Amino acid sequence: MYEDPLGAPKRNYGWYVRVPDVARLISHLSPLFEKRLAGSEMSGWSGDVKISFYGDGVRMSFDSGKLESVNSIGFVERHEATAHYPDLTFLRALFGQQSFTQLRDSYHDCYVNDFAMGTL
Repeated sequence: MYEDPLGAPKRNYGWYVRVPDVARLISHLSPLFEKRLAGSEMSGWSGDVKISFYGDGVRMSFDSGKLESVNSIGFVERHEATAHYPDLTFLRALFGQQSFTQLRDSYHDCYVNDFAMGTL
């Protein structure tokens, strides 16, 4: 009746999820970002992160490890962006479908400006 015995490894499956407002979703997930930041070598970090999606972008402002604000900021100049995610690749990372390293290896225009921002 079943093709695989019970307990067989799950096959990878990717969901297609539309996100009309990425900044709002990030804001909603702020406890997750704060927890991950607190457990990293960047714990307690303060500053801004500008993420470019090439057509538009978001700015995340942290203060002592707390996500204070997230704003849609429209187009981000290449030299001003902290991280670059083409098209919908940011959502793949956000939803855990692929790691940043996997995305970077697949998309040459998916990158961060320096090691600290890659960690962040």
